[in-house]
Amino acid sequence: MFSRILKLFFAQKKHYQSDIQKHLNTWDRNHTWTESQEAEIRKHQKIHAMRDPPYQKTTEAIDWLEKDD
Repeated sequence: MFSRILKLFFAQKKHYQSDIQKHLNTWDRNHTWTESQEAEIRKHQKIHAMRDPPYQKTTEAIDWLEKDD
């Protein structure tokens, strides 16, 4: 019985969207952002850039098997 409950839980639709959400998605696609929304996006992009700097890959490969110390 417990395994059946787990199967039903994991088989449920994960990406269900209500009719209201579908309408809001259509509205977002057909209308541009307001000035305040664009300002909010710019603010959070700046915060994101300062908080999570892009990962910089080192050009020199480090192989601990070849190191002679």
